Amino acid sequence: MLRLPVELQTQIFTHVLRSTPLRYGFTTAAASPSPRTSTSLQLTCRAFHSITSSWPAHTLFHFRGTAALIRFLSSITKAQIAQIRHVRVRGFPLPLYRSADRSRFSKYNFTEALKMFPGLQIDTLTVEDPYHERYHGRELDSLCSDMGTYDLLTDLIHSDGWRELRFVSRTTEFLQWPSCERWHVWGTTTGHVERTFKERKRQFQPEGWIRKIEERDGMVSGAGAKLYKAKEACIKDGAEEQTTREEWEANDPIDGKPESDGEGEEASHDGATLQSAPNSIPAQHADRPVMKEVMVVVRRGRGANYVQDGSDLSLELKEMLGKKNWWEIEAQELLLDAEDDPHAYL
Repeated sequence: MLRLPVELQTQIFTHVLRSTPLRYGFTTAAASPSPRTSTSLQLTCRAFHSITSSWPAHTLFHFRGTAALIRFLSSITKAQIAQIRHVRVRGFPLPLYRSADRSRFSKYNFTEALKMFPGLQIDTLTVEDPYHERYHGRELDSLCSDMGTYDLLTDLIHSDGWRELRFVSRTTEFLQWPSCERWHVWGTTTGHVERTFKERKRQFQPEGWIRKIEERDGMVSGAGAKLYKAKEACIKDGAEEQTTREEWEANDPIDGKPESDGEGEEASHDGATLQSAPNSIPAQHADRPVMKEVMVVVRRGRGANYVQDGSDLSLELKEMLGKKNWWEIEAQELLLDAEDDPHAYL
């Protein structure tokens, strides 16, 4: 190996790093190498040092969730953060107690984690949907999961720090059913929970996302979005592999007729109040078809400034991070475990 030209050594190591993800935050020791080592090559191969200064740019980082991403980025230098180009992560919410007495907590979306690290300029950011997985052998509330997934994807499309976003969900369901806003009111006499639903109609997609990204980067910038669906149900990575996916348009949200022309338009459902258990959903959503894995790909335009600058970081979170670093936040147990049941923090 040492006899090869440096240029060829670099090509070999680049191929190895990109084809062997650095998995961080997973349960087994073998899957969770130290954040300060990219692969065992750093420890066993002297030739690896030919690209030591640029190894983050050649590595595919795979994080179990939001907290693992934050821990890793908090452990490396700003220069290394700016070099990272390929990231895969499950986009769990980030709930944090606001003070040591743990009387109140705030829930932040995954995109706030990106804002915590100015300089991020990822070439490909792959975010896995956390709201349509099985936790402890059970499914999450479908209607709430749809709402959480759609809102997460919307936030990501409006965020910075990436050139190409790939959002992967194991179901098309969040694109075919309306989201809902819900208010919980405890009855003063009966003690039951009343749940009121107001539906926000979906845009046709990817048409709506294309308009959004073109508004950011320009009509002739090359910015755009595509939507892929697995050809068959229950195929792992079916929407990510070219041979098992097809391009798709989600223009049939409920019954084949357009629901609205604009995102956020509300349709009133007077009297649509349920007096039931907390996980009940309207009867019209009870029967749902078998869904297939879906991937949304959004690309920023030519010349777009997509580098994360942290300017939109939540003021509460900015104040907290001004007083404590991430290690102190975790040591004081101010981070709640959203990765065990993300539905609880919708």
